Amino acid sequence: MKSKILFAIPFLLFAVVAFTSLKSPSQDIDLKASMKKGATIYQAQCSGCHMAQGQGVPSAFPPLKNSKNLTDKAYLVKAIKNGLSDKIVVNGITYNTPMAGIKLTDTQIADVLNYVRNSWGNTYGAITAEEVTGILKGK
Repeated sequence: MKSKILFAIPFLLFAVVAFTSLKSPSQDIDLKASMKKGATIYQAQCSGCHMAQGQGVPSAFPPLKNSKNLTDKAYLVKAIKNGLSDKIVVNGITYNTPMAGIKLTDTQIADVLNYVRNSWGNTYGAITAEEVTGILKGK
């Protein structure tokens, strides 16, 4: 019995190492560094409407703080790149103020989304520049 256990230990160790080395694309980035860059972009490009702490402006600009609308990466990427003109409902309130698209690189879009999706009580994980590129190319 002892020899079977000793035989199994290296296999289990290999399995643990192999499993923990697998990463999704979202894990390949330094989220904190991306968020730091995203904070700068947010302050320059987004805070004028969505406010410094993501609280938005009632009936005019939707909040990003504690928003369940931040789960759909594709929707967010396209909204930043192309803008929005349709009504949206955020936290039960309808907003009808158009949003212009913002000229950002795919990396900048990922950074600002990482900041917004992981600040002010939001915990929606990372998005990579490669994911942004794929979304914009329709993949």
